Amino acid sequence: MIKSRKNSKIGLDGIMVGGYTDKKLKSGITIFTVKRPNVAGIYQSGGSPASRETDILRSIHRPDYSIDAMVFTGRSVFGFDIVQTIMKKLSLNKIGVDLGQITVPLIPSLGIFDFYDNSFLPNKRWATEALKNLGKEIPLGSYWGGTGATVGKYEGIEKGKKSGQGYYEIRNGDLIIGVYVIANSIGYVYDLDGKNIVSKELEDLQNLYKSRERKIDEIFDKMIQGNTTIGAVLTNAILDNREANYIAQIANFGFSARIFPYSSGYDGDTVLCVSTLKIKSSLDKVAYLTRIAAEKAVLSIFTF
Repeated sequence: MIKSRKNSKIGLDGIMVGGYTDKKLKSGITIFTVKRPNVAGIYQSGGSPASRETDILRSIHRPDYSIDAMVFTGRSVFGFDIVQTIMKKLSLNKIGVDLGQITVPLIPSLGIFDFYDNSFLPNKRWATEALKNLGKEIPLGSYWGGTGATVGKYEGIEKGKKSGQGYYEIRNGDLIIGVYVIANSIGYVYDLDGKNIVSKELEDLQNLYKSRERKIDEIFDKMIQGNTTIGAVLTNAILDNREANYIAQIANFGFSARIFPYSSGYDGDTVLCVSTLKIKSSLDKVAYLTRIAAEKAVLSIFTF
């Protein structure tokens, strides 16, 4: 287990997390394994997502919306090569859908574009190391799938600031809601008072709005492609697929409240949601707590 400046712990039964940081590639991978039964959902707001097996989570009358794992990877779509190795290892352990001759794990996966320093591609070690260190703790900051993430590229990649992965969990009685995020945005990150926490040049939203008005043509002429904020809601609240999709959307609102600009046509912003189906709760209550956890998950990347 990598010891970051701070680790955050998952309190949910049935969910484990692991990852790998490739220091040479300046990239990595995060994997969550999820025991069945569960229900998963998705919300996508970005125009250019890097995703794999996410259509199985959309409300299209499937009989079962359970999954076996979620992967969040660097190296954009090339990171999905590693998912094949994870699938094979889970299948050998009979984790997934039993189809008689073979067990097929369902692993919705999301990627971020982090080809900023080099163009090297990942290898199978990412998968073996990530599965080897499965546990309950997530290192906050520039680790695992968030290793190559940057934010604040609104005025050029050269002004981008190091980002990473975050996690924040809320308990309300027996109800647990955790939100995981990798912020790899063109936008800046703002605290709960509206202060820019990654750039002193544009300290608050008002200054950014003024800058945006003055430089609108210049900004869109050099708009940087390959920006993505991805994440997932983890909860033990009993949800159906439609409700899981809604909770994923609420988390996306939380991300967008702390990151600006957000979800352009060049962003791949996507959020997953998985429920372990243990606790009855009102949907509004789950949504309210999810929004809070999502905003604080973004801030957890930078404020520790």
